[in-house]
Amino acid sequence: MPGRSLSELTTESISSELAGLHSQSIGELVDVMNREDEKVARAVGREVDAIEVVITQVSQRLANGGRL
Repeated sequence: MPGRSLSELTTESISSELAGLHSQSIGELVDVMNREDEKVARAVGREVDAIEVVITQVSQRLANGGRL
């Protein structure tokens, strides 16, 4: 990702849902963490085919003496 600033990445943005964490109960914080974890699983699920292609290509290159 040469030439891109970290501030442009959505992974580096602050979610408005996470404002006020300091005032939430432990149970509320656990719920927030669980919801955020679910987002990761859905995002990975949308990219399963692309992930499979990359893993296949990398493993073939490594098997042929290549490097990452």
